[in-house]
Amino acid sequence: MKMAAAEAIYNTQNGASFSLLTIGNLSGNPIFQIRLPHMLSVLADNNWDGSVQGINQIQAAEAAKYGPGNYKPILWVTYWSFRIMVGCGILMLLLMAAGLWLMRRRRLEQSRWYLRLAVPAIALPFVANATGWIFTEMGRQPWVVYGLLKTSQAVSHIGTGYVVTTLIGFTAIYSVLAAIDLGLMVRYGRLEADSPDEHGEHPEGKDDDELEPGEERVPALVY
Repeated sequence: MKMAAAEAIYNTQNGASFSLLTIGNLSGNPIFQIRLPHMLSVLADNNWDGSVQGINQIQAAEAAKYGPGNYKPILWVTYWSFRIMVGCGILMLLLMAAGLWLMRRRRLEQSRWYLRLAVPAIALPFVANATGWIFTEMGRQPWVVYGLLKTSQAVSHIGTGYVVTTLIGFTAIYSVLAAIDLGLMVRYGRLEADSPDEHGEHPEGKDDDELEPGEERVPALVY
């Protein structure tokens, strides 16, 4: 069901394609799509013409097996969280490949466009991680343990006050950690690689007046 919901496949298909972009609603009749033929079957079944079950067929089968009810996750959440997760992963791979190419050509430190892109790209793994968990948790609804325990049956009887207090506490702690993390990244990101250290020496251990004639000081990397 999670795979079918991630692709908005309502009816079982053989050789199912993978959607890169969908414009319009997810009712099965989109306005515009870009799809990779057979790719979803390969991902789901390692088979070029493998069968991918549809939402309608899975819903009917689960209702017959577990009783009446809605066994579909929220479609737009699973569909878009999956694409944001995968999209972030692809962007990170492309950025890494571009950085490797620039480094091999000894142009990495001089490439302003790459360095400017690399700064906001720090957020990509965080976004990918968050949307991946959203996809995982929302895609398996209404189950907590598939076939055994539904979310509606797993609700604890802890008082509202305890839940609110815990939520506020976790939010406060992680907000402080996030602020510290961001502050450290900004602080060390602004350091000049060739700035003198606390003893007045350059990171590689030589001042300018200690260099031999014709010797150039190599900028050090700051970690």
